[in-house]
Amino acid sequence: MGNCFKKEKPVKTDTTPRKRSRRMTPMLDTIIHKSSIHPSIITMNVKDFWKIHEIIGKGHFGAVYRGTPVDNLYKNYAIKSIPKKMFRKDNRIRYLKGELETLQMLDHPNIIKLYQSYEDSSSLYLVTEYCSGGKLLDKIITRRVFSEKEAASIILKILKTIFYLHANNISHRDIKPDNFLFENNSEKAELKLIDFGLSKICGSEARISSVVGTPQYVAPEVLEGNYDSKCDLWSLGAIMYLMLTGKMAMDVRSPAEAFVALKTKEVRTQGPDIDMISASGKDLLWKLLKKNPRERIDARDALEHKWFTEQKEKKSIGIDPEIFHCLKKYKYTSLLKKDAMDIIVKDLTYAEICDLRKAFVQIDKSNLGVINIDDLSTAAKKAKYKLKDNDIMSIFANVGSETNLTIKYSEFLAATLSYKNVINEKLLRETFSAFDINECGFINEANFIEALKRRGNNVDPEKVKSMIKDLGKTNPGFITFEEFKAEIVDKDE
Repeated sequence: MGNCFKKEKPVKTDTTPRKRSRRMTPMLDTIIHKSSIHPSIITMNVKDFWKIHEIIGKGHFGAVYRGTPVDNLYKNYAIKSIPKKMFRKDNRIRYLKGELETLQMLDHPNIIKLYQSYEDSSSLYLVTEYCSGGKLLDKIITRRVFSEKEAASIILKILKTIFYLHANNISHRDIKPDNFLFENNSEKAELKLIDFGLSKICGSEARISSVVGTPQYVAPEVLEGNYDSKCDLWSLGAIMYLMLTGKMAMDVRSPAEAFVALKTKEVRTQGPDIDMISASGKDLLWKLLKKNPRERIDARDALEHKWFTEQKEKKSIGIDPEIFHCLKKYKYTSLLKKDAMDIIVKDLTYAEICDLRKAFVQIDKSNLGVINIDDLSTAAKKAKYKLKDNDIMSIFANVGSETNLTIKYSEFLAATLSYKNVINEKLLRETFSAFDINECGFINEANFIEALKRRGNNVDPEKVKSMIKDLGKTNPGFITFEEFKAEIVDKDE
């Protein structure tokens, strides 16, 4: 969690995967009341579905535990327990609501995945993916100083994440090494941004006044109470400075110290450690650490900076043409398939999607966190896979948004899963159970709507009724597992 310079203190969020097994799925008719905080929160005892293990982290508002489904003790998630009394002062509950809604709308390879949230009489429980590789801060402490090539790889991922947030009118407001976790302990582990408790949804021209953040990384204008999303770029500069020099850009310990230092001191720009940085590295660093936000480089221009080109790995593995074939043959058939694939994708392991994730990042040349027409067309040509104009439009109609002409990260994964051949009978049954809330062996209208609501999605009941009618042939009003399976699995697989 970040430090807050006013009384307002947000809550950190972590959320969990939908319940894949019958024993993990709450009974619809046992839900006595709706959450007073957010409709996606399940008002049942979290321990009926999750085994809570050792503490893996602590924050101002609660502890984070390693958690496992009660019937699968080998699959790990992160569960944060937040005492509800922490939100009864200063209307702090709005921070949690904002964080839940923000995480539910985000879909990016470098942002933590939110699964589910629970509420009982005393606490809130937020379940997210489990990242076992530790904090970026821990790696910085261990390494002290990074080579520019190593630093550029990490800084670029953070910058792409910030650009994605800003493109969606979100300012994180607490970018710091503590809020980035490595997905696992491998050398090429993905980096994940966590803790959206201080994030703010606002328009590109909107001004923000809340004085929040962490002293060592907070931008000067934040302390003035008049700023915009460029505050995140200063914080990125502070991280880059720390990684390349082993020292803080502003060595302060409190809001008061930060206020004085940012008013009276300048970032050190000379010394043996600074001299070791390349000319392009220093150029980007000073552009990020401009005290005047109007002179500070923005995320889009920073992504184009030559430092990243100079430090880029020389070898680059091309995209397998089969991935484009998977996109081309994928067919959107129903709301059920869309949401079932979303559930499947959200809970796949690092090993299962590693290749697909790399392909998505390679195709997303615009760095917007989505694939657009130019991205797809250019990547296909480079891979020597022929896509006609009508093929491309068909892909956007079936995989992504035909209206916006974009493909989100999770949509890309859903459409290309056949490339990895990971969908099997066990996975299908677990996914079916996420909709079969009553554990009756069928999916009906009420269960489907409730399942989507728990994931923060609203749906037109009339569309659901029509879908159930079309797919439920054996027993009108109900979809059996076999009917579900036939809808999800492509006929030629």
